Amino acid sequence: MRPDRTFRSKVDVWLVVLLGVSAALPLLAAGWLVWRGEFRGVLLLGLWGAVMLLAVGVLTVPLRYVFRADRLHIQSGWLEWDVPYAGLRKAAPSLNPLSAPAWSIHRVKLESAGGSFILVSPDDRKSFMDELAARCPHLVRTADGLAARPPSP
Repeated sequence: MRPDRTFRSKVDVWLVVLLGVSAALPLLAAGWLVWRGEFRGVLLLGLWGAVMLLAVGVLTVPLRYVFRADRLHIQSGWLEWDVPYAGLRKAAPSLNPLSAPAWSIHRVKLESAGGSFILVSPDDRKSFMDELAARCPHLVRTADGLAARPPSP
Protein backbone atom coordinates (compact mmCIF):
# COMPACT_ATOMS: atom_id res chain seq x y z
CA MET A 1 0.00 0.00 0.00
CA ARG A 2 1.30 3.43 -0.93
CA PRO A 3 1.63 6.01 1.87
CA ASP A 4 -0.55 9.13 1.85
CA ARG A 5 0.78 11.93 -0.32
CA THR A 6 -0.28 15.57 -0.05
CA PHE A 7 -0.30 18.26 -2.74
CA ARG A 8 -0.92 21.94 -2.12
CA SER A 9 -2.85 24.14 -4.51
CA LYS A 10 -0.96 26.10 -7.11
CA VAL A 11 -1.50 29.81 -6.44
CA ASP A 12 -2.20 32.43 -9.09
CA VAL A 13 -1.40 35.71 -7.32
CA TRP A 14 -3.86 37.67 -9.47
CA LEU A 15 -6.69 35.33 -8.40
CA VAL A 16 -5.86 35.71 -4.70
CA VAL A 17 -5.69 39.50 -5.06
CA LEU A 18 -8.97 39.61 -6.99
CA LEU A 19 -10.80 37.52 -4.40
CA GLY A 20 -9.19 39.33 -1.46
CA VAL A 21 -9.97 42.81 -2.80
CA SER A 22 -13.53 41.76 -3.68
CA ALA A 23 -14.10 40.46 -0.16
CA ALA A 24 -12.44 43.50 1.43
CA LEU A 25 -14.25 46.06 -0.75
CA PRO A 26 -16.89 46.83 1.93
CA LEU A 27 -14.10 47.51 4.45
CA LEU A 28 -12.39 49.83 1.96
CA ALA A 29 -15.70 51.65 1.42
CA ALA A 30 -16.15 52.00 5.20
CA GLY A 31 -12.64 53.44 5.50
CA TRP A 32 -13.34 55.91 2.71
CA LEU A 33 -16.55 57.05 4.47
CA VAL A 34 -14.70 57.53 7.77
CA TRP A 35 -11.95 59.49 5.96
CA ARG A 36 -14.65 61.79 4.53
CA GLY A 37 -16.20 62.24 7.98
CA GLU A 38 -19.41 60.43 7.07
CA PHE A 39 -20.37 57.71 9.52
CA ARG A 40 -23.72 56.51 8.17
CA GLY A 41 -23.38 52.94 7.02
CA VAL A 42 -19.83 52.47 8.33
CA LEU A 43 -20.84 49.82 10.87
CA LEU A 44 -22.86 47.86 8.31
CA LEU A 45 -20.07 48.02 5.71
CA GLY A 46 -17.49 47.04 8.31
CA LEU A 47 -19.50 44.02 9.45
CA TRP A 48 -20.21 43.00 5.87
CA GLY A 49 -16.54 43.22 4.93
CA ALA A 50 -15.42 41.30 8.03
CA VAL A 51 -17.94 38.53 7.32
CA MET A 52 -16.81 38.31 3.68
CA LEU A 53 -13.13 38.03 4.62
CA LEU A 54 -13.94 35.46 7.30
CA ALA A 55 -16.00 33.43 4.81
CA VAL A 56 -13.16 33.42 2.28
CA GLY A 57 -10.74 32.31 4.99
CA VAL A 58 -12.83 29.48 6.43
CA LEU A 59 -13.75 28.19 2.97
CA THR A 60 -10.26 28.22 1.46
CA VAL A 61 -7.61 27.73 4.15
CA PRO A 62 -6.10 25.14 4.22
CA LEU A 63 -6.37 23.97 0.62
CA ARG A 64 -4.85 20.57 -0.04
CA TYR A 65 -5.29 17.35 -1.96
CA VAL A 66 -4.37 14.17 -0.10
CA PHE A 67 -3.94 10.82 -1.84
CA ARG A 68 -5.20 8.19 0.60
CA ALA A 69 -5.30 4.40 0.21
CA ASP A 70 -8.63 4.26 -1.66
CA ARG A 71 -9.56 7.87 -2.42
CA LEU A 72 -8.41 11.41 -3.09
CA HIS A 73 -9.35 13.61 -0.14
CA ILE A 74 -9.81 17.29 -1.02
CA GLN A 75 -9.92 19.88 1.76
CA SER A 76 -10.75 23.53 1.16
CA GLY A 77 -11.14 25.12 4.59
CA TRP A 78 -14.19 23.62 6.26
CA LEU A 79 -15.30 21.96 3.01
CA GLU A 80 -14.17 18.43 2.21
CA TRP A 81 -14.69 16.01 -0.66
CA ASP A 82 -13.70 12.38 -1.11
CA VAL A 83 -13.20 11.09 -4.65
CA PRO A 84 -12.92 7.28 -4.71
CA TYR A 85 -10.29 6.12 -7.19
CA ALA A 86 -12.61 3.33 -8.40
CA GLY A 87 -15.18 5.92 -9.53
CA LEU A 88 -12.78 8.00 -11.63
CA ARG A 89 -13.25 7.80 -15.39
CA LYS A 90 -10.98 10.58 -16.65
CA ALA A 91 -8.39 13.12 -15.49
CA ALA A 92 -7.11 15.86 -17.77
CA PRO A 93 -5.54 19.33 -17.58
CA SER A 94 -8.10 22.13 -17.68
CA LEU A 95 -8.34 25.91 -17.69
CA ASN A 96 -12.00 25.86 -16.63
CA PRO A 97 -12.71 29.01 -14.55
CA LEU A 98 -15.68 27.53 -12.65
CA SER A 99 -15.64 27.81 -8.89
CA ALA A 100 -13.51 25.03 -7.44
CA PRO A 101 -11.26 24.15 -4.51
CA ALA A 102 -8.35 25.74 -6.35
CA TRP A 103 -6.23 28.91 -6.18
CA SER A 104 -5.22 28.68 -9.83
CA ILE A 105 -6.98 28.27 -13.16
CA HIS A 106 -4.29 25.76 -14.19
CA ARG A 107 -6.32 22.78 -13.06
CA VAL A 108 -6.95 19.09 -13.39
CA LYS A 109 -10.52 18.03 -14.15
CA LEU A 110 -11.38 14.77 -12.38
CA GLU A 111 -14.43 13.12 -13.97
CA SER A 112 -16.36 10.40 -12.17
CA ALA A 113 -18.94 7.91 -13.36
CA GLY A 114 -22.23 9.61 -14.12
CA GLY A 115 -20.60 12.74 -15.52
CA SER A 116 -19.86 14.52 -12.23
CA PHE A 117 -16.52 16.27 -11.96
CA ILE A 118 -14.36 18.34 -9.64
CA LEU A 119 -11.55 20.73 -10.53
CA VAL A 120 -8.31 20.84 -8.55
CA SER A 121 -5.10 22.85 -9.04
CA PRO A 122 -2.14 20.90 -7.68
CA ASP A 123 1.12 22.81 -7.42
CA ASP A 124 2.87 20.09 -9.44
CA ARG A 125 0.43 18.82 -12.08
CA LYS A 126 2.83 16.28 -13.55
CA SER A 127 3.58 14.60 -10.21
CA PHE A 128 -0.11 14.75 -9.30
CA MET A 129 -1.04 12.94 -12.54
CA ASP A 130 1.76 10.40 -11.99
CA GLU A 131 0.44 9.69 -8.48
CA LEU A 132 -3.11 9.40 -9.77
CA ALA A 133 -1.99 6.98 -12.51
CA ALA A 134 -0.20 4.83 -9.94
CA ARG A 135 -3.31 4.67 -7.73
CA CYS A 136 -5.82 4.12 -10.54
CA PRO A 137 -4.77 1.04 -12.53
CA HIS A 138 -8.14 1.11 -14.35
CA LEU A 139 -7.06 4.35 -16.07
CA VAL A 140 -4.56 4.52 -18.92
CA ARG A 141 -2.38 7.39 -20.09
CA THR A 142 -3.66 9.45 -22.99
CA ALA A 143 -2.10 12.37 -24.84
CA ASP A 144 -3.44 14.86 -22.30
CA GLY A 145 -4.12 12.87 -19.13
CA LEU A 146 -5.79 9.67 -18.01
CA ALA A 147 -8.89 7.89 -19.31
CA ALA A 148 -10.84 4.73 -18.58
CA ARG A 149 -9.30 1.64 -20.12
CA PRO A 150 -11.24 0.64 -23.27
CA PRO A 151 -13.29 -2.54 -22.86
CA SER A 152 -11.54 -5.65 -24.09
CA PRO A 153 -13.17 -7.54 -27.00
